[in-house]
Amino acid sequence: MKKFILLLGVGLLAMSFVPATSPNKTNVKRALSAKEIIFLGANFSKLRLIHREGFIDKNGKTKCNALEYKYFDTWNEVFITEERKFNPAELCRVKSYTMSIKRSTELNGMVENEECIIKNELYHVSDKEIQEIVDGYVGKVEEGVGVLVIGESLSKKHGKGKHGVVYFDTVTGEILLFKRYHASPTGVGFDNYWVNTIHKCLEDHQSFVKKERKRLKIKY
Repeated sequence: MKKFILLLGVGLLAMSFVPATSPNKTNVKRALSAKEIIFLGANFSKLRLIHREGFIDKNGKTKCNALEYKYFDTWNEVFITEERKFNPAELCRVKSYTMSIKRSTELNGMVENEECIIKNELYHVSDKEIQEIVDGYVGKVEEGVGVLVIGESLSKKHGKGKHGVVYFDTVTGEILLFKRYHASPTGVGFDNYWVNTIHKCLEDHQSFVKKERKRLKIKY
């Protein structure tokens, strides 16, 4: 009897946890049917730099500290200063949006990133970490369907930036959709070079939304 209860408890626990990378069809439809979204900018709390190449300054110091006090803010501000290019309505294919990057700016400012350089080329943000990031917005932003870019990794050695896009209920924290992308960096200067990977990933997301709505027969 005790064994049965234990197995039942484990089963219920497993059923209650839906991996961010494999949400159910109902949630995906809810995400992609939203006429308006709360666009939350980008969260870089789990961002890692892969290998030292391209991430060491002229004084031999890593870019880790500079990410938090300089680049994270700049990379979020483009959604406002370059809204024509980084337009959430177009990139997420929605009718309207509310721009709300304040919470992301706050959370990015709390990052302790002194050891942000790693060697693991297969690094990615886990489902548990995605949920933890999302939970940081619950009750702190407007109610609705939130859309957030999650920075995962940058690799100068392989010329690649990896970022994810997550849709979630800002009231409950339930993840509706998560999609991972990668893009090649372009542009002059560290700032532009890497922020363009976010833009390219969002362009890929734009194409994904169009195809997925068609596949799921979502009338929009």
